[in-house]
Amino acid sequence: MENGCGCQRGKCTVREGGNECSSVQQLGVVLMAKAKGAHSEKWDLLKYSKEFQARVTTVEKEEALRKFAKVCPEVTEAMMKEGASGEWEEAAVKIRLALKSEIKPKKTIIKEPAVIVSPRLKISGKRNILEVRNSHGSDFIEKYEWKDVKNVLWLWRVTKDKKVNQRIYEMIEKLDKEGREVTMMPFNMDCVLKDVDEVTDEWRKKLKTLNNVKLINPKKEVGKPKMPLIGTSTDTYESKGSLVRYLEQAAEGHPCVRRLKEMSEEARSKQTKSEQ
Repeated sequence: MENGCGCQRGKCTVREGGNECSSVQQLGVVLMAKAKGAHSEKWDLLKYSKEFQARVTTVEKEEALRKFAKVCPEVTEAMMKEGASGEWEEAAVKIRLALKSEIKPKKTIIKEPAVIVSPRLKISGKRNILEVRNSHGSDFIEKYEWKDVKNVLWLWRVTKDKKVNQRIYEMIEKLDKEGREVTMMPFNMDCVLKDVDEVTDEWRKKLKTLNNVKLINPKKEVGKPKMPLIGTSTDTYESKGSLVRYLEQAAEGHPCVRRLKEMSEEARSKQTKSEQ
């Protein structure tokens, strides 16, 4: 690549300031000479100098690769193939990383500091609720920008399905590594009541290695008369108020619950004003 290509249609060239270069090496020298203010008449001589070729910096190499890649398929292929660019690999790596960054999907910015992550809900105006579907993989976390989030309330299904539990664990692990405070709140059951203790114990073992995650016991006794928390849950919540009432039984002071309650009261206030 440094000494020119072997394309079937003939050797590819790039013209820079009236000087025709037949390799990235030559173009790199010309770009360096141009940057240093050398007279253009000397470029044609300098580009053949081994001494000047050795002085070409990563900056010139990167520019030379970009320009040659526009006209030469062979240079493009070598540049994009890891480890195939020889002494020019550092410049090639920078270009590959820049391309990956450009094509990376844009993350959705979360503006709320306290966020609830849950299975699908029928609640409208869910500013601080993110829905994680069964089809979502652990890359669900990467779809969002979490830098402004401090607290996460994760509503989890109590299930014996090991694949589902592992997928949820991987997502929570990523949040833990980012330093987010995560509270796991049991949401509903996909198993029989007698299996809940077993599922809870398995989760406790998993979470031992995480520093910022708290698990709320599905069998925590709540209400009057006392009954297991998970027994008071329902498959669907159609309003913020109904969800708040369930969450407050075990996490009344949690920032995510307080924020959801505020939004529920805001919605009721707006509805009352519109009816007056």
